[in-house]
Amino acid sequence: MSATEIIQVVRDLTIIFFAMAGVLVMLIASVILLMLYRKVSPTLDSAKATAKRTEEATTEISEKFIKPMVNASTLAYTTGRVLGFIAGLSQGKGDRKNGK
Repeated sequence: MSATEIIQVVRDLTIIFFAMAGVLVMLIASVILLMLYRKVSPTLDSAKATAKRTEEATTEISEKFIKPMVNASTLAYTTGRVLGFIAGLSQGKGDRKNGK
């Protein structure tokens, strides 16, 4: 065997070695990712359920407490404005002196 043939064999063996190493690394990474997914999946499901329950609770609070409070506040504000307008009209009629 000449030096050229030896270099070709070493080159071919190196390519085969690195190809097998790449496949092995990808296989190991796939197994690790699968194990990680199995560990994280229940946590993600739990987080989704918690978020859904939180959304339902805030909607319930909004419907039971916030909306009635807003409606009462709006009613009180409107009533105050109407009464203030009526009071302003009744006070303004008798205060005119010397045509001013």
